[in-house]
Amino acid sequence: MVANGVANGGALEISRKDFEQSIERPVDLVFPYDLKLAAQAAKLGKPMAEVASGKMSAMFNSLSNMVLSHATEEGVVEEAKAASSSGKGLVDSLMSMLSKPKEKAAA
Repeated sequence: MVANGVANGGALEISRKDFEQSIERPVDLVFPYDLKLAAQAAKLGKPMAEVASGKMSAMFNSLSNMVLSHATEEGVVEEAKAASSSGKGLVDSLMSMLSKPKEKAAA
């Protein structure tokens, strides 16, 4: 469960605790509302994951690792690890995985 665009400070519509109780599960990641990052990404015409740095970059990496750890195709997780160790960016790694053709046809 990922919460995106969470306001900083005390002016929350609903507390995290109340939200987690209503959905009956904990929130794994909370992405704060970052107007500067959103504006910078829009200005550059790139996704926020590619422009992010520091703490926000670590959050995007955590999210991608969570998604890839649940992948069912063989080799996807290994390819992601190899790409991250080769110095490729997060978005480049994910895009290269998406563009690869399926090797096996659905039976």
